[in-house]
Amino acid sequence: MAGWVAAKAVNPSGVVVVHVTAPDVEVFVAGRRLGGVREVGRPIECELPPGEHRLVTTRRGEVIQDEAFRLGPGGDLVLTAWWDRLRNPRP
Repeated sequence: MAGWVAAKAVNPSGVVVVHVTAPDVEVFVAGRRLGGVREVGRPIECELPPGEHRLVTTRRGEVIQDEAFRLGPGGDLVLTAWWDRLRNPRP
């Protein structure tokens, strides 16, 4: 336990896991492209420094999600990349 606490004190980065619920999208976290997702169900994980960040999901170059989030020092956060059919009716 002490080793884990010491590691977090030296490296306060946290981990964000993104669950993708929309097919054929590009996922960006904190301005970094995490990849294109053809199939739903495979989570994407990335390490980030603490602070304010954004989750942006695009399809065919159109932004279909843009959401701010805050990651605490050494924190873990699970986000969902979704597609709002009411705001973006085109598949």
